[in-house]
Amino acid sequence: MNVSKLKVCKSQAGYYVGKTYYDKEIKSDLPYSRDSIYFGNGDECDLYLNQFTEKEMHYHRDYLSLKDIVDEMYNPVPPMFR
Repeated sequence: MNVSKLKVCKSQAGYYVGKTYYDKEIKSDLPYSRDSIYFGNGDECDLYLNQFTEKEMHYHRDYLSLKDIVDEMYNPVPPMFR
């Protein structure tokens, strides 16, 4: 299975950072993973994708509220204090 790198994806629930894979039978990309929370628009999701590592995204998805994540996006903590 050929899995993509992290990218901005869209579903009925909103935009998210995730991975897709190509299904040869139906000749289309399909969802493989959702590695972030959902965002209301693609620009916010793209900012998030470019600002955090995959490990940080999983932590955010599993343990933080949307408010905490947005606060961190716009008021980042310097790496030396993480």
